[in-house]
Order: sequence, then structure tokens, then C-alpha cells
Amino acid sequence: MHFSGLSPRLALGALTATLLGSGTFPGRAEAAPRFEKADFGALPDGGKADLFTLRNMHGVTVSFTSYGGIITAIRTPDRHGAMADIVLGFPDLKGYAVDSAKGGLFFGALIGRYANRIAKGTYTLNGVEHHVAVTAPPNSLHGGLRGFDKKLWRVRRLDGLSHASGAELTLVSPDGDEGFPGTLTVHVDYILDDSDRLTLHYRATTDRTSIPTGEIAPVAGTPFDFREPHVIGEWLRSNHPQMMFARGYDHNWVINGDYGGTPRQAAHLEDPATGRTLTVLTSQPGLQVYTSNSLDGAYAGPSGRAYRQTDAIAFEAEHYPDSPNHPEFPTTVLQPGETFDYTTVFQFGVVR
Repeated sequence: MHFSGLSPRLALGALTATLLGSGTFPGRAEAAPRFEKADFGALPDGGKADLFTLRNMHGVTVSFTSYGGIITAIRTPDRHGAMADIVLGFPDLKGYAVDSAKGGLFFGALIGRYANRIAKGTYTLNGVEHHVAVTAPPNSLHGGLRGFDKKLWRVRRLDGLSHASGAELTLVSPDGDEGFPGTLTVHVDYILDDSDRLTLHYRATTDRTSIPTGEIAPVAGTPFDFREPHVIGEWLRSNHPQMMFARGYDHNWVINGDYGGTPRQAAHLEDPATGRTLTVLTSQPGLQVYTSNSLDGAYAGPSGRAYRQTDAIAFEAEHYPDSPNHPEFPTTVLQPGETFDYTTVFQFGVVR
């Protein structure tokens, strides 16, 4: 079967420019439990969602729900120690439970079975043509009408962690789910440690096999050249054809170095106004960067502030889009006896 990414679509609303340095948070006395669970509401079908919060010794917190594994909030301090939520989200379950066919936002969610796009919702595997729902015409996007972001995951606390708190999320996707062949069993660990790192470790196994241009283009001389730090917003209104087509960044960067082993750095950001920093490390081969180009003010966050175009930047560590139709790309085929095993780390920091 095909399986790519399980990408967390983490939309960050407070990090807007280049990263020139790094740092750590000052220590704080632990004031609350490291792991908490609360009710998060009911779905139309009667399913119950829970909200979990991980906390480290510095007071950094990560909240997520069993519905879609969605990261609903990440609270970190600025250079003055003031805590604030740095991800886009909603105050309750209703904001997240939007049908993908009606323009689901995928804020903070686990994406599957296939992260990103499959051209025309069609691919061929072992000589058999498969069809998945077209949710972003003319293509399939992020797993179909009811992908992993719309399912209830089983969550258990991870015990015995040293200087960290964490949880394991588990989902069984049956054979034929959203048109993808093979039963898929998925485990994802969320671990927040006292070094202010959020680590996401993905594992998956299956019981049977089962839109881009295809060009890997050089970034030199284009708005995609972030080999040296650059202010993101400066190129958002570029007349480069790709930027005009996507109305901003919605592209997959090829990460240098070997993939599948130790996570290597993929992105590094700084918000000059608050001092907050973020470093993304991953063992995936690609990183999709999306500047919230489709937001139009129709949705508002917990503060009541409307979310608008380019209010946030999302990082989706994953395989390349439409890989099933590009055999030259790193494979997304998971065979029986194999394990899909990738890790993404979000390192939070501050510069003063």
C-alpha cells in the first residue's frame, strides 16, 4: 500500500522571519502535572474526543486531541518569559471537525494515509489502478474525504520517560480505507522533553501490498533559496510563476543528506519581535512549506482574531507529493514485513 508522511500540519502563527541564532529557556519551577487529560467534546456520530496536555520543567506545554491527533496549542515563552500559544487553532472540537470536502483546514493534524497530493486521485501499484477521493480538484489531498485527521486515535500515556512527558497515539486503518489497499497499523509518539523539544516518532506496518511536475529544480536565484537566512515575507509577492500559481509558498523542499536515519535540520526560524525560535529536524526526505495561502478570514482562533492569508507558516515533513506516480522519487510503498519509521523534532528556543 502507499503511505507517506503522517505529516503533522503544524501551522505556526508567531514565527515570521529568519533565524540567526539559538538559545534555551530559563528554568522554571514545575507548577503543574506533566500529563493531563480532559474532555474535548463529542462528534456528530457520538464519538468522544479527549484533550491531552504535555508539560516540561520550563512550563512549555503541548496540547493535542485524540481527534486526528491534532496539536491544538503549543505555549512557549518569549525573550521576557511571557507565555503565548504559537500555533493556529480553535477553542473547541467544532472548529476542527470540518468535512474535508468542504475545505478542511488540517490545522495541527496527523495526515494520512497519504500526505500531500495525488494527481487526479489515481495511482497504479503492482499493475492495479487505484482511485482515491478528489478533495482538492483535480487532485486528492491529505488522505481523502475522511483521512487520519478525521479519525479518533487511541491514546495512552508513555510511562518511564526521563526528563520528558509523552503519549502514544494508535490507529488501525482497514483495508480499502479511502481507497487505499492493505490494513495499516499506525503508532505515533508525541514526546515533550526538558530540552524544549517536541519529538514525533511515526511507525506503521501493513498486511499486504497494495502533482508535482516531477522536476527537482535548483533553488539558486529564486524565491525558494533559503540556504542562507532570509525574511519569508519579502518574497511572498514575488512574480515568480510558481509563487503566483500557489499565491505564496506551497512547495516541497528536497532536504539534503540521507533520509530515514537520524533527523537532520530542515528549517530554522526566528521571530524578531518576541525572540521565539523554532528548528525543525526530520528523517523524512522532504519538507512541504505552506504560508496559509487559502485563509480568508472565515475562521477565527480562541482569541477571536480572524485567520487571514499568510498569517502562519506550516511545516509538513513528508515524502514528495504525488510520489506514487513518480517512480524516480523516494518510494512510498510499504511492503508486508517492513516498518514505516520516521521522526520529526520541533525544537523551541529563544534569543535575547
